[in-house]
Amino acid sequence: IIAAGLDVHDITFTYWLIQVWKFVGTQVNMVLVGFIFGALEFNTAGWMMAAGVGVTPLIWFTGLSTSIEPLILFAFAEFGQPYVTLILSVLYLTSPLGSTLE
Repeated sequence: IIAAGLDVHDITFTYWLIQVWKFVGTQVNMVLVGFIFGALEFNTAGWMMAAGVGVTPLIWFTGLSTSIEPLILFAFAEFGQPYVTLILSVLYLTSPLGSTLE
């Protein structure tokens, strides 16, 4: 995956750093999705998670033609999933529709 002549340490450190920040979004996302599941809004949570998962191939396939290292592109593609779901969850919960949850 890593092209010859590139510094392996820099690329793997960047990949690791992106994965560490992905973990933060995943943890916060689990709390919000757990709340939405607890409110029995399974369809809503499912659609939000599907939109989040759909970001991964979108970033991957649109970024393949760029000069970004494939390992770093893969990390950014994985990074987008929890944060898109997190943003959609917060938008839903702060909307008038989400404020009616009990």
